[in-house]
Amino acid sequence: MCMMNNFIVVGRITSFKAENKKGVLELIVSRNYKNVNGDYEEDIIKINVFDGLNNNIKNFCCIGDIVGVRGRIQSNNRLVAEKISFLKSNSEK
Repeated sequence: MCMMNNFIVVGRITSFKAENKKGVLELIVSRNYKNVNGDYEEDIIKINVFDGLNNNIKNFCCIGDIVGVRGRIQSNNRLVAEKISFLKSNSEK
């Protein structure tokens, strides 16, 4: 039996903290429905990033950039990035 362990998130970078080969990327993601006040609520998603992806984020991304992240969920309920797609730079506004 084949089981899949994947997640996909598209959001705006709110922070990125890196130490050596490990980093934590924080994205703000809007929900796809409005609340009772007519506003879209947002969630902050923390994603663990390792090795080369750390360097790519440091070199090519800024706070406010929109990225897509595909990854896996570890047994301790941590999200781990496997691929990051750079979708829109904050400077393009």
